[in-house]
Amino acid sequence: MCRRRGSGSRGRSAARGAGAQGFRGDVRHHRAAESAAAVDHRGVDPADETAELLRPVNDWIIDALVEHRGAPQQSIGLVAGRWWAFTCELPGCCEGEPLPALDDPNSAAAQLIQLGYAPGRRTREIVKEFQPIDPEHAPHQLSALDNEGAAYAAQCAAPEGQDAALDATHSLLETAMRDFRAGATELADDIAARLIHGLHDDWARDHGLEFSEDDDLPYARRLWAFLARRCIAPHTNAAVPALTLLAWVTWRQTDLPTARLALKKALTTDPSYELAEVLHGAINSKADPQGLLAIARNARDARMNRAKRTDSHTH
Repeated sequence: MCRRRGSGSRGRSAARGAGAQGFRGDVRHHRAAESAAAVDHRGVDPADETAELLRPVNDWIIDALVEHRGAPQQSIGLVAGRWWAFTCELPGCCEGEPLPALDDPNSAAAQLIQLGYAPGRRTREIVKEFQPIDPEHAPHQLSALDNEGAAYAAQCAAPEGQDAALDATHSLLETAMRDFRAGATELADDIAARLIHGLHDDWARDHGLEFSEDDDLPYARRLWAFLARRCIAPHTNAAVPALTLLAWVTWRQTDLPTARLALKKALTTDPSYELAEVLHGAINSKADPQGLLAIARNARDARMNRAKRTDSHTH
């Protein structure tokens, strides 16, 4: 569905975009011209002379940032293992100081470690858990996503088809979780594709929230991460519900880095996805996930009651 925006907002956005592109282009052009001269001298000039060659580039960048309402706090040049603070105006100060060694006890990193702040996982290691896989590693996944997506859309378009599609997703979710509790680490391509599409129904997505009791957390995490990884191009946008459910589970596990990165990817893909917005706000406000767990339990009870009423009407 196409979202409409006011013409004034669109005009301002376009102007900002054009200004930003022009600014980035100017910076790249000027930096390339200045760096060319610096590179010519870097092999023969001592470090302090190379730093002086960089100073005009620094001045130009600072002026450009200020002109575009930037507020630079510091500008540092690194040359041959030494650093120059170009914004320091005291003669002889902050010029050519050696960089601290990695094991220097006076370095900021060493002092933070001494205070108990151990280095965490790198971002690139965290996102591997839910990044789309290389299609070559799942050669049939793309056709499964295409076929199941078309079948799901056709089913939802039929009379009472949405209810039938939702019931099928409920059943697949329960089966998938049962398999993952039993040790499964993946699903068949067509089942994974059907779940990926089915989770775009908010009722089905809320069913996924129910798998957040302590005993279910590791299995649910593995399932949502698996589904997110299976959203290969051009279906990467379909990962938003799975990413949001992964964020919920990892938040429950107190793994905030993974939760934040999963939500960042979800909201970058769809900034208006409401549940991701809610979880993002809750995490940032340091809310207790136990409060949302109670909501998930209530949703489960409501779903079970709806199922009972449907069965009684059927029979």
